[in-house]
This record gives sequence, structure tokens and C-alpha cells, in this order.
Amino acid sequence: MMINAPNLWPKRRFMEWFGIKDTTYKKWKAQCKLSPYADAFTGLGQKEPMIDMELFQRFVVWQNELEAGAQKRRVKQ
Repeated sequence: MMINAPNLWPKRRFMEWFGIKDTTYKKWKAQCKLSPYADAFTGLGQKEPMIDMELFQRFVVWQNELEAGAQKRRVKQ
């Protein structure tokens, strides 16, 4: 039985939506695993890995805030 929550996307749909290949998917997944939003990429016992889009969006915001903070520190130096 497939869990059909609206915020859970199968890996294939996620990759098609963002126009990415498997290498980029693996890179994003690895970066996300190091964040407070590591649970965004989960299998949930499914045949195909699932992505929690709500958590992934939070990860993207978090990542952007980190990068913006790093840029501000570089400018001040």
C-alpha cells in the first residue's frame, strides 16, 4: 500500500520536477542529511524513495540563510 500524502513525492517525480539527474539528487540528499531536516529524504518502507516536500522546502530556506550569513561575513572581512 502506497502512502499518498500530498507533501510526499516519489523520487522520480521530484527529479522530473526539478529537472535533475541522479548525481544532483544524491548531492542534495547528502547535504540535507547533514541538516536539521535530514528526514526530508525518506523511504517510509516504499518501493521508491519518497521526499517530504515540506521538510525539503524548510531545508532550502535553511541552506539559503546559511549561505547569506556566510556572504555577509566575507564582505565584512
